[in-house]
Amino acid sequence: MNIKFSEALSKNTRPPTVIKEGHSLGEIVNGAEGPFFTRFLITKKSPNLAAKVAQAMHPTEGVTVDFTEKEFSSLMKFRKEFSGTMSTREEVRELLTADNITHIASGHAEFSEMVSESDGPNGALTVTESIKRRLDELAVTDIKKFDAISKAMREYAKQKKEAEELDNLVIEKCRQSKIEPAELLKVLKLTDPKEKEEQLEKLSFRTYGWFKWFVNGISNGSLAKNHTYESLTVARDALGLQAKGLDDAKTGIGTILLMTIKKDKLTRSSLTKTIFAKKLEDGESPELESEAEPQGLREAKVAENARINKAQIQVDWNKWKKDSANISTPATPVIDFNREGFIKKQKERPVGVGPQKEPSFFEKLIISVRDAFTQQYCAELPA
Repeated sequence: MNIKFSEALSKNTRPPTVIKEGHSLGEIVNGAEGPFFTRFLITKKSPNLAAKVAQAMHPTEGVTVDFTEKEFSSLMKFRKEFSGTMSTREEVRELLTADNITHIASGHAEFSEMVSESDGPNGALTVTESIKRRLDELAVTDIKKFDAISKAMREYAKQKKEAEELDNLVIEKCRQSKIEPAELLKVLKLTDPKEKEEQLEKLSFRTYGWFKWFVNGISNGSLAKNHTYESLTVARDALGLQAKGLDDAKTGIGTILLMTIKKDKLTRSSLTKTIFAKKLEDGESPELESEAEPQGLREAKVAENARINKAQIQVDWNKWKKDSANISTPATPVIDFNREGFIKKQKERPVGVGPQKEPSFFEKLIISVRDAFTQQYCAELPA
């Protein structure tokens, strides 16, 4: 056996840093998370870094994108933050199920009404899919709102899990005490405290018995204590606190999800798209069906159209200088051939495709990247 003693005894030998699959910088920018990472950088008030990353992801022939030492260090720092955001988003997406949405709605009247009105018996699934779709963008464009949803969803999941664990403990205690769980529940639902205490004590006699009760009485509580009754009262108090905790958690996340749907335009849009999806599939709404091509394909075309063609810019610049020279006079000279006017005209070059109402966030980012590199290249053109 070949043992590397020096390596094994070295104090500087450490195991390699393990990064979750899909969370390295290379996997992020070369995969589906790339556009979300650039949006994340914009949200983190690093638009110049976002522009460079976007340009590197969609390279232009003849244009080299270099990152300074400071930019590369920032890139690594933001990758780590983005990785945490990805993990949280994945956790919340797993918690966003139709069953959980139905359960949350059961504790929030207004949210329950919205779920039902959105798609009847399919409302919970429709709302779930809509929020999940929007969650990906909220995670990088509205971190405050995303954090609020994440925190409330985690608290709900925690309370729900604790409630299930407590239920199991109480059910087991009922079994040991020869009490049917349904019987205990019926007693716990009584509103009169005195009647509730009397019925709990009555249930305890299933295992405590009248003889033990008599012995406990004549010994002034020193012998044959009613441990079953004590356990039932502990269960009563614990279940009451747990029920309140779960109610508060359902109200909290229900309110946040309701306000997100009502106040956030894109979440509402996601919900309506989900609601009308079946009609689009069946071809019942041709006016909607032909409205626009898929966003991912459109963004790819915009990125392609936004590429900087240096050769064409040079041709345009020479023509611009010639035209400027023709209108220049000693009284009204054209300073530097009105370079700013030329740059402005280059930036106005259309990149949109298809009958879209408004560019998406990513399309706007690509256009801003195009404009930044156009500004830089045109400023260096010879007079």
